[in-house]
Amino acid sequence: MQARFSILLTQWAGDRGEVGSEYRFYLYEEGEKPSSLVPDVAYCSFDADWLFKNL
Repeated sequence: MQARFSILLTQWAGDRGEVGSEYRFYLYEEGEKPSSLVPDVAYCSFDADWLFKNL
């Protein structure tokens, strides 16, 4: 199911973003302890410049 969803999402995304499996997202909020999230299937839009500003 994960693989099928990844394929469909990749086709839908086209050149608008990236689809990945088990991609770790780091969550930071000022004054809080850092955390992370690892979804089975993830989509990152190329329009989300704010997401990549600290990489």
